[in-house]
Amino acid sequence: MSDTTLPKEQGGPVSSAGEHADELADGQGNNQAKVQVNVQAREQAGDPKTAAAAVSAQNADFFKLGPEHITEVAELEKRCFSMPWQEKQFRLAFEQHVFSIFGLRQNGALVAYVAVYHTPYELEILNIATHPDHRRQGLGKRLLGLMLQIGVKMGIETSVLEVRRSNAAAIALYESYGYVQCGVRRHYYTDTNEDALVYTKSLQEDAASA
Repeated sequence: MSDTTLPKEQGGPVSSAGEHADELADGQGNNQAKVQVNVQAREQAGDPKTAAAAVSAQNADFFKLGPEHITEVAELEKRCFSMPWQEKQFRLAFEQHVFSIFGLRQNGALVAYVAVYHTPYELEILNIATHPDHRRQGLGKRLLGLMLQIGVKMGIETSVLEVRRSNAAAIALYESYGYVQCGVRRHYYTDTNEDALVYTKSLQEDAASA
């Protein structure tokens, strides 16, 4: 990855999805112009809880994470999933150079992250993890929104993901961003023998409406 397109983490957060699009593109050999994206909290008038959650999510700093953060990411992974990735799996994924993780920090602590695979044509959302103590604050929604903006700025055509059939909250989030179910993978999750629902979304439509 190019060190010129994204400051080191200790240098402070970068709130522009466009700058991160450059960083992601560098990893797969694409050159994209930097595009500043203004990310605003979407507060709903008359709903103090929703407004407070939006402010909390917006106050979290958005960072690109690298192999040096694997231990921290793996610890959060364990808190969030019944079948968590181990540190070795994260290291192997980073070696493929089409794998990236972006995170949100509050007061220096990693409270949420999104992991993706990316090619010039497809953005696969692998995981969105939010620390149990920081849920219902809009962090997952913010991460997904930022990743989709990055995908659009890179010219990626499609986003795909898998989700447990029973995960109603995640399904509602994905559908709110325009994902539509396109398939089922039977008995995909070995811990519960549960089906995975496959969802897809056109990023070209987002680009056209931007």
